[in-house]
Amino acid sequence: METLLSPHSWLLSCLDHTTGLRQWSIVRKYFLLPKIKINFCVKKRAGSQNISFFPSKEERYIMSLLEAFIFLLQLWRPAFSSKRSFNSAREYACAMIGAFGLKKTLSNVSISTGKLDEKPSAIYKFFSLLKWGPEDLFNPIIQNCLPWFKKGYIAIGVDDSKFKKTGKKIPNTSWHRDPMSPKFHVNLIWGLRFLQFSALVPLYDFFGAPCRAIPIRFIDAPPVKKPGKKASDKEREEYVQAKMTHSLSTIFVNHAKKLREYLNSIGQASLRIIFVCDGSFCNTVCLTMSMVGMDILARCKKNAVLCFAAQDEGRRQYSKNKFNPENVRQDESIPYRKGQFFYGGQHRAIRYKEVKNVLWQRVTKSLPLRLIVIAPIPYEHGGRKNYREPGYLLTTDLVTPVEELIQVYLDRLQIEYNFRDEKSVFGVGEAQVRNEKSVTREPAFTVAVYSALLLASIMSHGDRYSEERDLLPKWRKVPIRPSCRMLMKELYNELRNAPEKVIKLKLTEEMIHGIMRKVA
Repeated sequence: METLLSPHSWLLSCLDHTTGLRQWSIVRKYFLLPKIKINFCVKKRAGSQNISFFPSKEERYIMSLLEAFIFLLQLWRPAFSSKRSFNSAREYACAMIGAFGLKKTLSNVSISTGKLDEKPSAIYKFFSLLKWGPEDLFNPIIQNCLPWFKKGYIAIGVDDSKFKKTGKKIPNTSWHRDPMSPKFHVNLIWGLRFLQFSALVPLYDFFGAPCRAIPIRFIDAPPVKKPGKKASDKEREEYVQAKMTHSLSTIFVNHAKKLREYLNSIGQASLRIIFVCDGSFCNTVCLTMSMVGMDILARCKKNAVLCFAAQDEGRRQYSKNKFNPENVRQDESIPYRKGQFFYGGQHRAIRYKEVKNVLWQRVTKSLPLRLIVIAPIPYEHGGRKNYREPGYLLTTDLVTPVEELIQVYLDRLQIEYNFRDEKSVFGVGEAQVRNEKSVTREPAFTVAVYSALLLASIMSHGDRYSEERDLLPKWRKVPIRPSCRMLMKELYNELRNAPEKVIKLKLTEEMIHGIMRKVA
């Protein structure tokens, strides 16, 4: 037997329940409201303390950002061996979002959970002692991204990034080239290097919105330590061998194969993977990785020596006539083709050339490739300066239409926005940890939280901006999609305006503390 409860009786039932009392007290601490407006009907089984919500008939139910975010966090349960560690993961995830404006140290994250009188040793032990793997946090994200890919393949952007550190005793840290240094003077930075895979979700096929890159892997990729001056010849030889087997390209190939095996294990063996990379992955190791269902699309240099297969030249395998991508661009006998591509918030006309069955004798041997040359966009007088450099692409994919390959190459830019948000908003790499496991787990956990927030925005509102989500000043230009700060503020406002979701989503006191922190 079920009975409908009025808002007043619903509140009394919350006060009678121990968990509801604790949750309601913390909500009242933030809201300070004598009355609340309940937009949901509530039903309660006779003789039971369990309360379940369902939408009223007057309202059409749409999953909100908070509901979608908590739903994705619930999928992390198989990654942890105990329910206690799983609850800690959810609490820290909400605290990382609520600790906006603070340096993302583990102490500040612990403070964001409301534990002001306790030592933050629990969160340090969570990353250093508990048994869980970062890949298990990203696997539910991958599964919820797959429905957005309807063309028989999933496009994954690949890139590496450096995160600055200061401690010389932190594991896996080393000197790296500063990507922000000018071309005429190379600078060095001390820090960590990570390799990231991001699923390029084609939202323009559904909502007319720009592509959104959802991180699905965040891999520690430290370079091999160089031996000192007093090293023996054997140590130097071992260093040369280790440098070849533990390079960034080798790490990429190994994890690409693991991702392929994971998709096969969940029944997606027919779904092809197209890895979209920059020029650092256009080499022998990456282009010749042998596994069914994987292709790579990479930017190449304009002076790469290419050729065709030899014809009527005896036993010769490669033709004597060599050419490079720049020659193809300047060759007027190969006409340009024009297509419409979604880039920069709208569809634009871009010219391109295509040459099939190309061989790269020095790198890929007899493996056939496809060369794509993208024409530079001319300078517009009186307008903004556009990107006026041509693009040269090489791919092992001989099946996918060239227009779709160019589109996923343009979408790869979104992974750069991932790195910007991870560093400036979520503070990846700011945690002061020295444990070998924590150095790799903490950044991956933070990126997984960021990925869940982006995917929740797609699941709730199609990743589109509207005035209902956040009001902007009149002098602000209306954005195409919400920023990370807007999403964080929306979680705060949603829980503030609808406190009944506390019990519906089974939020703990620490999760409420994390979300309800003041968002600037």
